[in-house]
Amino acid sequence: MKFDIRSATKDAVATNPVADLRKLVEPPAESQEATEPKEAKAKRPAARKGGKGVTIWLDPDVWYQLRLLSLKRRETTQDMVAGWISRELEKAGSLEP
Repeated sequence: MKFDIRSATKDAVATNPVADLRKLVEPPAESQEATEPKEAKAKRPAARKGGKGVTIWLDPDVWYQLRLLSLKRRETTQDMVAGWISRELEKAGSLEP
């Protein structure tokens, strides 16, 4: 099929004014189904089930060294850091008030 610029510029996007373009991109009106709660689209991995996330920002060189260490130990970075945190909490004892 040969490309034809004339037919490419005659589609709805190329020929309609902006007001008409909004009709093309606006979502349809909400229906009864849309107001019902939706089920989760993707299941979380078993490791995340019931867990809470923690984010830290590291210097790129520190992150690289941490990554190399985890590869050397054949352990995920998450498992390695989670182990360190668990050991530190055990050393600290109960932190309950």
